[in-house]
Amino acid sequence: MSNEISNKVLASLLVVAIVVSVVGTFFSLSKLGDLSGITGRQVINNTESSTANVTILGVVGIAVTGVIDFGDGTTAESSAVVLTTGAANSNGFNDCTAANCMGIAVQNTGNVNANIKVNSSKTAATFLSGTSPIMQYYATDGDTSGSSGGCASNLTYTSGSRNTLNGTLQNMCTNLSFVDTTDYVTFEMYLSVPSDAPPVTSSTATLTFFATQV
Repeated sequence: MSNEISNKVLASLLVVAIVVSVVGTFFSLSKLGDLSGITGRQVINNTESSTANVTILGVVGIAVTGVIDFGDGTTAESSAVVLTTGAANSNGFNDCTAANCMGIAVQNTGNVNANIKVNSSKTAATFLSGTSPIMQYYATDGDTSGSSGGCASNLTYTSGSRNTLNGTLQNMCTNLSFVDTTDYVTFEMYLSVPSDAPPVTSSTATLTFFATQV
């Protein structure tokens, strides 16, 4: 009798185990069905940023073209001889409308507007001598032919308002453009040679031009 009961109990437990196994398998398959849209590939959205940098430096530069050579001439007997760039001078001195004394062209070769100044190594007294000599300058817009003007409204001195070269730094153009087609200003000179100026073999003054950023 005990063997029979034991066998029945074992059979019942086996049936229960099978049912539990089947039910567990069913639920496991159901869960796998819910995960059908998931794959083994993992996708992560990520955004990073960086920067680009550039620094443009301002460069101040000028180029000077031309010389002023009034040539050889004589003084007048009782009055001063006036010599100017861009004029037909008298008493044997060069005609500066055609010769190499038409002024000194200053070009802005940098990439910023520039303030132009000039200095002379000599004064009128040391350049010409005599009684009351005059050594002055002014500026005209553009190169020596009047082209590429870049200082139209910023000329410090014009032909009607000349300034004396006295051995110190003098203003010439307060704002010279750097744009290629408008980047010139011309230095012009005015001399008054006294009648008692002594003869000299040659007299030379060095003109130095300075540029600073506006």
